[in-house]
Amino acid sequence: MACPERWTVQGCFHGFVYVCVDTIAAVADAIPGYSAETTYQQFFGLAADPDRPAAPEKSRVAPARVAAVFARFLRAMWRYPGWARGHRAIAGQRLAEAVGLDWSVVPDAELVRILQASAAEWPELRLPLLMGASVAGSGAEWVARLTARHAGDHDGALARQLLSGIGGIELADSHRFLAEVAAGRRRLEDAIDLLGFRGPNEYELAAPMWRDDPQALARMVAASSVRSHSTSATSIAEARKRARMEARQRAGLLHGLLIAAAVRWLEPHLRWRENAKVHEAMHAARQRIVAREAGRRLRARGAIEEAQEVFFLRADELYAALLGNGARDLRRNVVRRRRDHERAMSLEMPDLVLAGPQGLSPVPAERLRRLGLLPVAQDEEAPEDGVYAGLGVSPGVATGPTRVVSDSFGAELADGEVLVAHTTDPGWTPLFAQAAAVVVEHGGQLSHAAIVARELGVPCVVNVPHACERIATGTRVCVDGGTGVVRVI
Repeated sequence: MACPERWTVQGCFHGFVYVCVDTIAAVADAIPGYSAETTYQQFFGLAADPDRPAAPEKSRVAPARVAAVFARFLRAMWRYPGWARGHRAIAGQRLAEAVGLDWSVVPDAELVRILQASAAEWPELRLPLLMGASVAGSGAEWVARLTARHAGDHDGALARQLLSGIGGIELADSHRFLAEVAAGRRRLEDAIDLLGFRGPNEYELAAPMWRDDPQALARMVAASSVRSHSTSATSIAEARKRARMEARQRAGLLHGLLIAAAVRWLEPHLRWRENAKVHEAMHAARQRIVAREAGRRLRARGAIEEAQEVFFLRADELYAALLGNGARDLRRNVVRRRRDHERAMSLEMPDLVLAGPQGLSPVPAERLRRLGLLPVAQDEEAPEDGVYAGLGVSPGVATGPTRVVSDSFGAELADGEVLVAHTTDPGWTPLFAQAAAVVVEHGGQLSHAAIVARELGVPCVVNVPHACERIATGTRVCVDGGTGVVRVI
C-alpha cells in the first residue's frame, strides 16, 4: 500500500488490513546495501523492469550524518532480539493468566483498563518484527548478490537453498510438535496449551482460535500423520549441506567463506522475521479473551443481541457501554456495521492500492514502472498450455491433485494434495505440513509462505495470479518450487 502523505505502517479498510510498503521502502533506502526497489520485489514478488532507466544516485549526505544513522541502525539491530524476547515473556505470562482466570469476577472498569492498555502497547510490540523484516530483507539481498556475483547464481536457486532449513522457526517447530502428537508421543491437550492461541487471521480479534475447537486441531493432526510425502529434517539439512558445498565449489575458497559468513549472519534475523510475530499473536489472543468477556456482559445486559457482536463496536462505544455511559444505540450501530461489513467482504479488493484522503485506488502500472518494476500481467484467460508462471521460493518438485482453500480453520488436505490459496498467515501452518506443495497467489521471497515452506521442505510457488479461480480443486498439477512453474498435467 502506498501512503505518500503519512508515515504509517498499517491501515485498515472495512476489515482489510494493508501494509504501507512505501514507509518500509523509505527506511530500506537508507540501509547500506538495500533499496526501495528491492523492498517492493521482496514484498510483492514483482520482477525488475529490464528497460528501466538507471537509478539516480542517492543524494550525497555528510559523512558524519551517515555515520550517525548507521550507528543507530547497528545499535537497534543488536538490541531488537532482546526486545522481542522480553515482549514474548510478558505476552506469554499474560496469556496464561488470561486463559486460567475467572473473568466473571473482574470489574468492568478493569476490563476497560486492560483493553485500553493493550491497544496502546501495539506500536511498541510491532518494532521487533519491523526491525527483523528490514534486516532480513537487506541480508537476503546481500546473500543473493554474493551468490550471483561469485557463484553464478543468477536465478537465485542456490541462495534459496542456502536459506532453507535454517531451524529455530517457531511455526516449523510447532509442526514438529504436532507430528509428535500424531505419533502418540504428546497429548492433544499439550498442543492446545502450547498452540491454542493460534488460528486463522490471528490478528483479527473476531477470528477463532484453535483453543475454541480442539477437534479441528485434532483432525489436522490426524491428517498430517498419514502423509506419504513428508520431508524429514535430516533430508532438509542434507540438502542445505550440499548447497553450502556447491557454493564453495562455484565461488572458490575465499568467496565461498564470505557467502557462508553472510548466511550465518542472516540466519537469526530470518528467524526473527517470523518469530517476532508470536508475541503479537499472544497479545491479540489475550485481547480477544477480554473482548469476548465484554461481549458476554453486554449481551446479558441487553445492550447487544449476541456476544460476538462486540466486535462491531468501536473502542470508545465499548468502553462507555461497560462503564454504563452509552449502551442505547449499540444494536442499531451493530446492524448497520454488520451490513457494511458483509458488503465490504463481497468486494474484490486489489492487493496493491494507493491510499489517500479520497480513499483507496488501484496502483497504476505506470507507478510500478517508475519504481523500476514490471506490473503483474492481468491475463483475462487461463494459459492455453496450462503452464502458470510464478515465483519459486522453496525448492523441490511435487505432483498431485489441488485443493483450493479459502479459510484454513478446520480445513484438511488429503494425502498428496497441493494446497492452493489466495494468501496465507501463521494459522495456515498445519496445512503446509499436510501439503505435497503450496501455490499462493501473492507473496515474495520473505513472505510467510516462503519462509515456512523452506523450513518444512515443501515446494512452494507464490505470485501466481488468479490461481484460486483458474486451478480448480482436483486439478492434477506439477509444482516446481525452484523455477516457479506450476504445470497442469
